[in-house]
Amino acid sequence: GDNVKLLQLNVGNKEVIWTGSSSGGAVVINKPGLWGGDKEGGGIQGTCEWLPGGPQQGPSLYLKKKLGEQVPAWRGVCSLVGQQVYLGTSTMIRQWQACCQYLPSGLDSGYSDIKGDANPMEILYELLVDKQWGIGVLPSQVDLATLRSNAARLHEEGMGISLSWDGPKTFEDIMKEIDRHIDAITYFDPVSRMWTCKLIRNDYSVASLEAYAVDPSNAELTSFARPTSDELVNEVKVVYSSSEYEGD
Repeated sequence: GDNVKLLQLNVGNKEVIWTGSSSGGAVVINKPGLWGGDKEGGGIQGTCEWLPGGPQQGPSLYLKKKLGEQVPAWRGVCSLVGQQVYLGTSTMIRQWQACCQYLPSGLDSGYSDIKGDANPMEILYELLVDKQWGIGVLPSQVDLATLRSNAARLHEEGMGISLSWDGPKTFEDIMKEIDRHIDAITYFDPVSRMWTCKLIRNDYSVASLEAYAVDPSNAELTSFARPTSDELVNEVKVVYSSSEYEGD
């Protein structure tokens, strides 16, 4: 898509063959001895063309030269076109992986980049207003002031997020994942009739909260259950993704 940058290329068992920052164009790879040179597994060497897939992207000039004028532009998807790249001496082409970066900025918060990760409020705003893969609400139906204030707070906290949407997940799934990551609640406010987001933070006084007594006059106990001692949780395992180590 538009504004997608290529940051790194890996191949095989995550061997790094290129690092940099490309918004489109030539990517030169120079690893001819990656797997021991010509006498062993060879390596990778040559020029690839990075096509981020923006709405104004034209067809690859290299592919037009090789295949003719009917080559499509492949907008909306990211592509890497190898221009007669040397791939080593093996009869098997190893799997390639691309590390890409896309930082939404439609909210115009001024804080779209948080240490290389996206600002969750910018992602949330795009989820709400995008007509192609979001739910397509009007910007006037979004509480922009609150989202921008939240974006500044998350930037101050260093709370960026990187995620991929490559499976059958719904808008609600992604929204809940963002809320879970930043400890927030995103909802449609029936009073203002706008989408908004509340960050759960220690930013209030307990004494200022309205107290509501729960007693038999306004509540009814319909069921009660208590776990037994063997059902109590005494161990918690945490699995998380690390951008530093490229895995869980």
